[in-house]
Amino acid sequence: IEIYREHKVAFAEAVAWHALFQFVTIVRLYLLFVAMSINLPLADIVWISMLVLLMVTLPLSVAGFGLREATFASLLTLYGLGADKGALLGAMMSAQAVMTAVVGGVINLLYARNRPTGAAEATESTSEERS
Repeated sequence: IEIYREHKVAFAEAVAWHALFQFVTIVRLYLLFVAMSINLPLADIVWISMLVLLMVTLPLSVAGFGLREATFASLLTLYGLGADKGALLGAMMSAQAVMTAVVGGVINLLYARNRPTGAAEATESTSEERS
């Protein structure tokens, strides 16, 4: 915690990025709820999504698979919805995460191919640019 007192700007940036991530996650979930014709108030979607994200961070499964679906299934039954809708909602959220990771992985591989692998190569390219 002491390091954040010395680097307040870095801490503020980290908080801002985290808030943006949570906002995008809630919007993503809201759109999944709408696509599945699950009509819940936005406040309920927010608390459900936050609880699911909290549950997924527990070290009970690999990347939260299974746990995400079970949590959605359990929580949606509180609203009189079937557990099948909750499980499907969790599966769709997992599929989105996997697709995002695959796209990010491909971009990373393409980017890694075009960047120098060592400091010596980077130094050589910099000295060539100066000449």
